[in-house]
Amino acid sequence: MPNDETSLTLHRHPLSSYCWKVLLALYEAGTPFQTVQLHGVPKDNKAYAEL
Repeated sequence: MPNDETSLTLHRHPLSSYCWKVLLALYEAGTPFQTVQLHGVPKDNKAYAEL
C-alpha cells in the first residue's frame, strides 16, 4: 500500500447522487482522498476497463 496520505481515489461524476453520499461520508470522517471527475466515456477505454 502506498505510504502517501491520500491513497484513496474517488472516481466520480458530478451528477451522481451515489458519489455525493460517499463524499459526505469521507468529509465527515476526515478521510484524506483525491477525486477524479468523469465526463461520459473515457478516451482511453483500456485504462477504464482495468479500473
